[in-house]
Amino acid sequence: MLGMPRKAEEEEHRWKRFVKEIWIADSGTILMHIDRRQSEVRCMVFLANAMNFIEHLIENPDSDLHGEFTTIVYGTTTYTHEQRVLIKMVVFGLLYNREAPSLARQFTAIERQKARREGRSEYRKWTVREAQKFIDVFFERFPEILVYKKWCEGEALTSGRLVNYFGRIRHFGLVDSQRQKHVRNEAVNYMPSSLSNDLNLLSCTATMQQFGKYGVEVLVPIHDAGLLRVPKDSLYLKDEIQGMWEELPSKYLHTALPFPCDVSTGERWSDL
Repeated sequence: MLGMPRKAEEEEHRWKRFVKEIWIADSGTILMHIDRRQSEVRCMVFLANAMNFIEHLIENPDSDLHGEFTTIVYGTTTYTHEQRVLIKMVVFGLLYNREAPSLARQFTAIERQKARREGRSEYRKWTVREAQKFIDVFFERFPEILVYKKWCEGEALTSGRLVNYFGRIRHFGLVDSQRQKHVRNEAVNYMPSSLSNDLNLLSCTATMQQFGKYGVEVLVPIHDAGLLRVPKDSLYLKDEIQGMWEELPSKYLHTALPFPCDVSTGERWSDL
């Protein structure tokens, strides 16, 4: 349910939006959706201690993170939408340890869809070598992230477990030759993903503690976001709730790295 899109571009998935359309605010209340921007990527930057980029984000707290990565990789601020999409895929790919063959297939699919929209039959077909070069360029820019990824993999393979920032333990069980690739992927994903989730749960808990007396309720925590129910006469608290969500990571992580949030309100979840 939580993974259902509010909107679906592909025709075969459009029925999914109806799932969130059935969530309607009670009389006298409004639904509020609060979402921490690029939370997992920011957690990875923090955990890897990529200082150059952390300092840049501190100086530019409202930066479009994927846009910033695109600017750094391409060396220009005048990038295309397609270039930003490719960088976004690489960024999330590094979190999930995606490899060049997978990225090459997805890059090619994007080019094919673009060609169809423009009425062309010819389109660029990415090779594995081209995709790998793309990944290599990215890690040349952010070597700390690559070092941290390798550390996560090594720790999981040698000790069979990882301990996240807040002390939660992820056990990997028997690590044999058949499961090594799976363990590597899970290890790289676990640290930023679990930190992002923990920050979200802490934010939801703090919301109830600080604003519950005004009738504010957390209906659903959604990994790096939350769906809240707010009485209409308490809607003036929206900016204060957003401010608390944005300030909470620095309180627990002891960092000035910004974690900005987007907030929307409406009668139906599908409208947020």
